[in-house]
Amino acid sequence: MSFRTCLAAAALAALAVTPLAAQDLQTPSGPVRIESVDVDGAPVDQMFVGKTPVDFDAPATMVWVQEKVGSLLLVGLSMGGNACPAHFAWVHTAQGDVHASPSFGTCSELVTVSHDAQTVTVTMPSMTPGAGNVSYVYDGHTISEVAVGEVPSGHPPSAGADAWIGQYPYDLLVAAEWRDRFVALMGEADYQRAQQVISLTTPMEVEGDWVAGSGCVQGFCDESDGAVAINRADGRLLVALWTQGSAPRLWGEAQGPLPDKIRPVMAHPG
Repeated sequence: MSFRTCLAAAALAALAVTPLAAQDLQTPSGPVRIESVDVDGAPVDQMFVGKTPVDFDAPATMVWVQEKVGSLLLVGLSMGGNACPAHFAWVHTAQGDVHASPSFGTCSELVTVSHDAQTVTVTMPSMTPGAGNVSYVYDGHTISEVAVGEVPSGHPPSAGADAWIGQYPYDLLVAAEWRDRFVALMGEADYQRAQQVISLTTPMEVEGDWVAGSGCVQGFCDESDGAVAINRADGRLLVALWTQGSAPRLWGEAQGPLPDKIRPVMAHPG
């Protein structure tokens, strides 16, 4: 199947928003499996498609399948530690043509995938203060980096907290309409850190006077934790962050009991 045909077929299927279970994936070249192997005395993950090992730019401590688009797999690669949680590569799984693209990414593990009949695009935070998002466009041969900037969410502060019920905390943190409010509350550096920590998330929920949601760094949820909440009456923000080795920190004023999503973050030991 050609790259273009693969993408045209994929347009008929919905894309997943969370990592996929590799053991459940079937491809034209056979099932996917990921197993730990020893390389120079250190354990690393090795990915196989059918019987074919997949070689990436460098061995990865952790390998996972993030998305499936036709016969393409978007694969996450972590070298360990939390300085750079993830890079990514596309893996071709067409019969007789199993190979990986060059790796790419900004070290953010939160990605959005889109595609048309000719390309697949992965968009993620740039991780550069004030730079917004960046997209990596893959045509089956080369990867092009495109600056996107911040993306409007369609739910500005004037829409009220309830507009975020069922939406994701990370989308709130990167929404262009909310940037100024977050920066005014916590400063540019901590705003960027919040985007990194509150990345693997579940939808926001109503908690009394608040709409709140929480998240962590994918693969490192025992080392990071965070939550964000919007007051339903006056729109004020609360942001709580914790990373291992540091005391939890809260920005904003609760003016009463903390929302349920905020409390566990603040309960972490310093």
